[in-house]
Amino acid sequence: MAATQSRTFYVVLTNTSDHAQPVWQTLYSWGFWTISFEFTMPDGKHLHVSRNHNESFTKNSPATFLVPSGEQQIYPVQLDGSWDNLPQFPKRGITRITLKAIYEVGSTPEASQHNVWVGRVESPNYDLVLEHW
Repeated sequence: MAATQSRTFYVVLTNTSDHAQPVWQTLYSWGFWTISFEFTMPDGKHLHVSRNHNESFTKNSPATFLVPSGEQQIYPVQLDGSWDNLPQFPKRGITRITLKAIYEVGSTPEASQHNVWVGRVESPNYDLVLEHW
């Protein structure tokens, strides 16, 4: 995480159904806010990290990707200044956290029209050790 030059990591969404499933493209507003994260800090506090609402879309469309059964859609993520509620970590030392990804799509007329999956899924919790030096 960094305001600038943050590294890319990936969120992988797997279609576990027996048919191809449309999902929103994150380039446009319908999909932009579908991915968020929950951090559990060393003191047990939970932080919900989501895209901030400062984004303006000059071109916007309810565009989808079709994810075949058993296949994945991979989302590159950089936790930079476009995210709200990013945790602060000490500049030195080791910090142990738990992180999980959340994929959530609300029911809208566009979701019905495009047969987009609607609901909420969460990754397992990932225990991470962050070393700052």
